[in-house]
Amino acid sequence: MPHMDGWETLQAIKEIRPDIPVVLASGYDEGHVMDRGHTHQSQAFLHKPYVSADLRAALDSAMTHVYRNEGAS
Repeated sequence: MPHMDGWETLQAIKEIRPDIPVVLASGYDEGHVMDRGHTHQSQAFLHKPYVSADLRAALDSAMTHVYRNEGAS
C-alpha cells in the first residue's frame, strides 16, 4: 500500500462497511501491533510469515467474532 499503512486501511474499510470482518497481518508481535489505542480494531491477528492453516484459523476467528456479535443484537 503505497499511501496508507494497515491501520489507515482498516479505518477506511470500517468507514465504508463497519460490519466487515478484518484480519490484520504483521511481521511484528501481536501485542506490539494491537496495543496502540486505535479507534478501530481487527477481528483477528495473523503473524507473518504464516502458513495456510494459520490463515484459515484467523479467518475462522474473524467470522466467529462477527457471527457472535450479530447474535447479540
